[in-house]
Amino acid sequence: MVFLAEHLLARKDAPWQPLAFIGSEVPFPFEARQARAPLAGIATDVSASMPLMEDWGIASRLASRAGLPAASMVS
Repeated sequence: MVFLAEHLLARKDAPWQPLAFIGSEVPFPFEARQARAPLAGIATDVSASMPLMEDWGIASRLASRAGLPAASMVS
């Protein structure tokens, strides 16, 4: 996913902005953080994000059916 994000960011001529939805049933291999900006159509309590993606300016949201705390909201 990180490789793909780097590739998409390199496309300066693209008329779109990447958005990453990341799901996992095991703990994420990074510490989630509060997303910097809301996303249209996404509930405000779904606000956990991947720090690397956010640092690169790529909006991201985390999800899990396993009830991982970081996948719903970072406090």
